[in-house]
Amino acid sequence: MNYRLLLLFFFTVNCFAQNYFNNIDFGKVEDCTYITANYHGEGGGLHPSNISDISFSNISCQEATNTGIVIEGFPDKKVSNIKLYNINIKTAKNGITVTKSEKIEINEVTIGQKVTTPSAAK
Repeated sequence: MNYRLLLLFFFTVNCFAQNYFNNIDFGKVEDCTYITANYHGEGGGLHPSNISDISFSNISCQEATNTGIVIEGFPDKKVSNIKLYNINIKTAKNGITVTKSEKIEINEVTIGQKVTTPSAAK
């Protein structure tokens, strides 16, 4: 079965968030990991949120039809202290976008094919 999931992780919280996500496997999604401080609340307009202290590890995704990883904050409400470990996204239209964020740790993250030896060294 093919399920189209609009957003795998879509964080819109109005207060301090502390979360840990581990050992998750996904098929075809729009955006594999989407973290945003851009909360659209009741009554229209922007409602920037505090987003911090979130860890992701051992995440796999077969296909992201839009973007593999998105992290977006605001100038006065930066997304901070995000850890991305051992994430494998087999294919994605766009790789990764990180804006208005700080203290982002990325280790063992692959979007598309894993690069091992530089092509000039072969």
